[in-house]
Amino acid sequence: MKIQNLVSLKGLRLPVAQIVTASLIAIALPMAPAQALFGGSRNPYESCAADLTRAQVSAADAASACGQALRPDDLGTCVNRIADQKVSGADALSVCRQVRRPVEAASCVVSIRRGVSDTAIVDVLDSCRRSLLPRTFSDCVVGLNSQTKVGGKQAIASCLDTNDRPRDLLPTFIPLGNEIPIPTAPSGIPTPVVPSTTQPPTQPSTPNTTQPSGSQPVPALY
Repeated sequence: MKIQNLVSLKGLRLPVAQIVTASLIAIALPMAPAQALFGGSRNPYESCAADLTRAQVSAADAASACGQALRPDDLGTCVNRIADQKVSGADALSVCRQVRRPVEAASCVVSIRRGVSDTAIVDVLDSCRRSLLPRTFSDCVVGLNSQTKVGGKQAIASCLDTNDRPRDLLPTFIPLGNEIPIPTAPSGIPTPVVPSTTQPPTQPSTPNTTQPSGSQPVPALY
């Protein structure tokens, strides 16, 4: 049966027309857009290699980095975004391979470069790489620079400072040869008195040798 006859049938005109149109579009489109149209996903390693190649990373380095990456698509996104800030692909790849959150590291670099004008790119790359929370770190740098008018280098140093670490914590183990620390009671709190459980020594009872009043002594029989 011809397609024109199927389309002209009553009740099948709209569904058949939609199917025929979608099939013709899928045939005419390249492979990647056709996959996106029907819900397909791109190979993450292919995406990583494409992003690194676009950032002028050598083929050998791109293959090695994408092959060893836990999330290759995130690695490619990181390199591509940092390279857009006029950073060489090799330097961008060096940063993105050493962080646990490559996408956040790229956002950190872009945010500081756009928000703080007097920062050297070397300092930005190194600080975003060293930060455990790149997004929070970039917010700190941009916020201090905009409100306190401190320089970018000073803002970076302040936000990387780790003076808020807890101190005076007892260790979870006792090193060999050291005494066990005994915590002392805070001043002002009385020390509770523990009652003694020892009993006072008892004296042995001695028999009463006194004679009762009014009794006569017993005469000796010898």
